[in-house]
Amino acid sequence: MRAGGSPSQGSASRGGQRGSRGGGTYQGRAQSTVNNNRGKREPNRVILVPPEFRRQTKEIERARLIALWKSETGCEVIPQPEYGSGRLVITKFEIFGTTGNLDDAAQKIEEWIRYSVSKTSETTAWAKIQAHIPKDWSQNHLKQEHVERKKKFIEDMKEEETETYKRVVNYCVCSPPCPYTKYLQITVDWPSDLLEASLSMKDAFGANLAKLDAIRMDEEVFIRAVGLNQLEICGSDILRARSAEQRLKVLIEKVRAMINSKVVYPKYILLDKREGSKDGVIYEKAENWWPEKDAHPVAPRLIRCAITSSQPGEYWQDIQPHQYYDLQTEIQRALDIARYEKGFYDLSIRLGCLALKRNVSSVGTKHATDEFMDDIINRRDMDFVVKHWLVDDEGGEEFLAHIMAADYLLEPTAAGTGFGFANKPESLSETKCTLRGTWVFKDPNASQSISSDYVVQVHWTMDEDGMYEKEYIKFYRLGPGSPAPKENIDIKLLELGESKGWQFSLTSMTPVSKAVAPTALRRFADQTCLKPGYDIASKELFADFTDGSKNSLKLLRGRLDKIRTFGIRKTGYRVDVISMWYPGKKVPCWGLNVYHSDWRTHLATVEQLRPGECASWGNTLGTFLPDDGLFPAQWTAREEPSRLDDHGKPLPRDGIRLLMIKLMELSQVIYQSSGALIPDFPAIPPAPRVSI
Repeated sequence: MRAGGSPSQGSASRGGQRGSRGGGTYQGRAQSTVNNNRGKREPNRVILVPPEFRRQTKEIERARLIALWKSETGCEVIPQPEYGSGRLVITKFEIFGTTGNLDDAAQKIEEWIRYSVSKTSETTAWAKIQAHIPKDWSQNHLKQEHVERKKKFIEDMKEEETETYKRVVNYCVCSPPCPYTKYLQITVDWPSDLLEASLSMKDAFGANLAKLDAIRMDEEVFIRAVGLNQLEICGSDILRARSAEQRLKVLIEKVRAMINSKVVYPKYILLDKREGSKDGVIYEKAENWWPEKDAHPVAPRLIRCAITSSQPGEYWQDIQPHQYYDLQTEIQRALDIARYEKGFYDLSIRLGCLALKRNVSSVGTKHATDEFMDDIINRRDMDFVVKHWLVDDEGGEEFLAHIMAADYLLEPTAAGTGFGFANKPESLSETKCTLRGTWVFKDPNASQSISSDYVVQVHWTMDEDGMYEKEYIKFYRLGPGSPAPKENIDIKLLELGESKGWQFSLTSMTPVSKAVAPTALRRFADQTCLKPGYDIASKELFADFTDGSKNSLKLLRGRLDKIRTFGIRKTGYRVDVISMWYPGKKVPCWGLNVYHSDWRTHLATVEQLRPGECASWGNTLGTFLPDDGLFPAQWTAREEPSRLDDHGKPLPRDGIRLLMIKLMELSQVIYQSSGALIPDFPAIPPAPRVSI
């Protein structure tokens, strides 16, 4: 260990003397008291200490932390202190290490930050000598040996090991796996279609195949490139080598899926086109109650023909089979990519206001319907979106009344429990609310202008005593420079005459474990609470939280949600009616989401994927769009034979047709006038089954 990084007290003392002669700052590796970054290594990760958690530290404590964390995590952690306000405090930690160990080091640092603020420099300066427990010592020693053994598989195979593998494989006349030896050598060919696409193994897996390091260490195998078209796996355990082979093939399938299906193609369907007039579409000014209306100040609306007599929800008949097929194909494309990508995914369908990113001066202009549809699909500058809000607070009360009166279509359900009957209300009007707060913060550890913001979610549910309790806290990260979760699908069904639309949404974020979440964010989430004595029927904000102005956090945006969940009869689909409080608004606006009760369960399996693994939900369409609306298909094959009509064109599955029927029935409920007749259930009969 270099100066300032020795675990011994003697070296620490000498480092402390040198530090005092240089002005009292710690002389650690990759740190200097002068502004000289020449030759400085770039850390793999930086953890900033929030100002409210900083305290005075001494040289001996910093040296001890370096040695301790090096032995526990395998990473080199360099504390960077500065002298200010008459004391020497650590302002940040720089971490140098492999990707697999960075989270372990970050967890240790965040734990130190949380608890060190309550200690003094005098107490931490004392040498901490743990009791010698032989059992713990042997376990730590074995753990360290285990880690070191796994690390050797990242390196190139030594010459003597190469010769051993060659000798054993050549000796065995039978094909591997050989029952008389534990050595195995497997060759995996690089697919010809990827070579034709000019995608090499180096392009897919990085220099030295670094993206395969996790498989190398997990399965304890060597993986190397043989020429330009082959990968060779060498392992000392047959089962591990075969497991590595399978994981490698999954990664190749992922590469193929990404290169063939990565592009998100907009799928927009104008549902009420038959109601339009020759005047086309008019641009209107966004209503005053809209939150954040400056970003999208224009709302398009179809100018209806005066003699049109159809009711909302009737134009479902105009959707053609090929349009159903296009919708299900795009949904399958997005989900088939998601099955390989680790992350938090949320699949839902929301109904909201349509909006454009156009100049206010365009308000009042009219555009041909076909021209408008071409523009919103092909012109990125228009930024055509379906907002999360549907109606204002006054309209929301009427909207909720329509929902609660539609007992021919909807049924009570236990919030968040799928088909469970715990706390299931007796009627739609007795449905209880769940509460959710979502906040987006700038990364407290960001040292660059482009960073990955953090998302904090807090959920409250009602317990058996009728009291709300904090159920769980979740942390996520957005993509670099992204203001919102990544959208992996772009399907919009436009009810343009109402200036509303259905948005199929598959969003993704990176989950962050609570152990490695920044300390300031954890404290924010822990301190956020419900207002004492809050009336659930109130229009006031229900949560007390700090905006970050009194600490190191920078709050970018946030929202409070009050959610009522209803079930769609004879299906597994759920409807969330949401009251949403946006910053600067005294009363909520309202929105609506539709999803299947099993979607979150299926997508949750993707959060824990290791490299070389994929979600095992079998046939994508049969799982996410069940034909009966209830249970996934029984077959496990990812593909099924295409069903064709009399002209040889592919037919859609019944699952997508059933889902569309339910969306249109909801439209009939939402947009009905006070004198409209409520249709008998089912308002729209399902399509007849088509044999394969």
